[in-house]
Amino acid sequence: MTVCTRNYEVLMICHLISMVCRKFINRVTLFDLYAIKAFGPNPETSRFTVENSLDFCDQIKHVKLEDDDELVSFDVVSLFTSIPVELAIQVATDVLSKEDTLHDRTAIPVEDIVDLLDFCLSITNFKYNNTHYQQIFGTAMGSPVFAIMANLVMENLEQRALSTSLVQPRFWKRYVDDVCAAVKSGLIQTLQDHLNNIEPSIQFTVERETNQEISFLDVSVYRQGNGQLANKVYRKSTHTERYLAFESHHPIAHKKAVVKSLTNRANNIPTTSDHRAKELKQVTLALLANGYPKRFIINSSQPKRSPQQPVTAAPEDEKSFCVLPYVQGTTEPIKRVLNSYNVKVALKPHQTIGNLFLKPKDPCQKIKHAA
Repeated sequence: MTVCTRNYEVLMICHLISMVCRKFINRVTLFDLYAIKAFGPNPETSRFTVENSLDFCDQIKHVKLEDDDELVSFDVVSLFTSIPVELAIQVATDVLSKEDTLHDRTAIPVEDIVDLLDFCLSITNFKYNNTHYQQIFGTAMGSPVFAIMANLVMENLEQRALSTSLVQPRFWKRYVDDVCAAVKSGLIQTLQDHLNNIEPSIQFTVERETNQEISFLDVSVYRQGNGQLANKVYRKSTHTERYLAFESHHPIAHKKAVVKSLTNRANNIPTTSDHRAKELKQVTLALLANGYPKRFIINSSQPKRSPQQPVTAAPEDEKSFCVLPYVQGTTEPIKRVLNSYNVKVALKPHQTIGNLFLKPKDPCQKIKHAA
């Protein structure tokens, strides 16, 4: 980090440019970027990536390890601040230039998208303790565009690494900057050294299996006697089993979603029936401890029934959307009325923990606001 110039006018100009740029990127360009398939998973490397823990379990269910294979987990050290801006821009340019149907999804030319990305990624000034700083290396954190670029860079890096490595993993599955793989026991260090030589600023650490088991996302992967992989739900040692309390002032749909997500995980991640039954029991006990009635847990975990009569949905372009603060007994009838007019309604708590605490940013004098 280096301290920026103390010239107040320059600082204000930089700050205003940064805010205008970020708003423009986030509200205009990013909506186009999200719609561009080229900025999603690259088809050439999609076999290495997973969308979530369920997708991970599905992709490794047929993997069978040999006796000298070992489960390992690779992790990138400080991914966002380790990516050179020049590399991110080059990767984005290459991906967009190879996309033949780009013009069908956005009117923004590749050159303009790249220029906007370059400008946004390069504006990394921030303020701490009344002192202005500028991050002099790596991409910043906090904006969706940085997450997109990080994923693109990781796809590019793993493609270069695995296509040139003499050590080929039995499988390699990545979620953002976390990787689960199986490698010959004596070649793990060789593969790690190769990965760390691809981009000097992007370094991987490695964790080896313990008792033939390793964790990845919320999955614990272990080796069975025949070499076949099996899964069960993983919880960190600091896990407290605290979920959204049933008595909290939240829409009932949010509480049903808590039950549904936990029971879906319990039913789909564990490989064996014993682990599945054990996980369902643990989830039920945790929900009861958070105030959920047993009947509510049973009903909410049931598969959703198909309607007897087909429902004719309005075209997406004819639907409207709004967000309402949740007030029990008042918001529900309003939502029903809006739904009858094809208005999709999302509910949010009208008060959060963030509203109860003071703003974390440094106070700004009124004279500076006027400037």
